[in-house]
Amino acid sequence: MKLDFAIIIVGEICSGKTTLAELLSNEMSMPLVSFGKYLRAVYDIPGDTPVERKRLQDIGDNLIRTDPEAFLKAVIDYFSDKSKTLVFDGIRHLQIFDAVFKMAINSYSAFLDIDYETRFHRYLIRENLQDSVSSRDEFSKISHHPVEVEIGAIKNKCDILLNSSNLDQDCFRIKRFMLGKI
Repeated sequence: MKLDFAIIIVGEICSGKTTLAELLSNEMSMPLVSFGKYLRAVYDIPGDTPVERKRLQDIGDNLIRTDPEAFLKAVIDYFSDKSKTLVFDGIRHLQIFDAVFKMAINSYSAFLDIDYETRFHRYLIRENLQDSVSSRDEFSKISHHPVEVEIGAIKNKCDILLNSSNLDQDCFRIKRFMLGKI
């Protein structure tokens, strides 16, 4: 499958990837391709608790090790009605990142470079938890899961690093940067 255009939003856990990807998808009328949503739907994982998140990470990691191209194709087919312009959310592996770039005539990638404490605070809100030793330990485990290892290498390949917490501003910066690439 060849794509005319791909936008890839990358970042660590609780960096705002999904929120920004959904905003871009809606504003630009481009289908959203989400690896996490795909795994939740196909493997019947209903929520986002730490146990469920670890299960998502483990399943995704196994699919990558087994056949990354088949995994990518399955995710695209699940979300896209053969659209040639897509927004990707939740890419965690360099193989998948590179494969999307190869299949797209034009591509753009943004890394949400949000500090650990901000991400941890978002995690507490998402999970409705209090700041405690156990919540910090759990967040650290999720953040250091093997599936998260390649994110640093992906960060170095992204077109732009975004470190604000203002999604509208980030969306504007992405669209402005893309105009220069097209």
